Amino acid sequence: MDAIVSAVRAAGVDRRDLRTALVSLDAIRDYATESAPRVTGYQLQNVVEATIRTIDGTGAVIDAALGAGATSLDGITFRLDAPDAAAAEARRLAVADARLRAETLAAEAGVQVGAVVGIVEGTAPGIPGPPRPAVMFAEKIRSDVATPVEAGTTEIAVDVTVEFSIA
Repeated sequence: MDAIVSAVRAAGVDRRDLRTALVSLDAIRDYATESAPRVTGYQLQNVVEATIRTIDGTGAVIDAALGAGATSLDGITFRLDAPDAAAAEARRLAVADARLRAETLAAEAGVQVGAVVGIVEGTAPGIPGPPRPAVMFAEKIRSDVATPVEAGTTEIAVDVTVEFSIA
């Protein structure tokens, strides 16, 4: 693990952006006989999460970790470093959408939308996409092949409930 952490740091990840997420020790059992399972060894798992602050460097960090001996990659999650402005815009749009929906419903009911009498916000969790299974690497990673990483878009979602009076 020291070699993997060193390789990831050499690829540009700051120490503050590395975090041990899991350390586990499990017995390996042989169930081949009809008697009770027999412990044949132990497996240690040490999982480190890295925050990579530039998309362009992500593939190089992955390649560095795998080249240094990492045996699994359990997925990538993209998020904004500073989501405040995007969240504020999402709230503004959510309130405008709530008013438009209320006006449409009120018009169909033959009434008018009055003043806002209550607002509740519940921020929806980020939408990371489908879960990614662990990817196990059985062969030595070729050093001449870079891992491409595409960020796509990141969605900021807010859930706003606005209660209007009816005039």
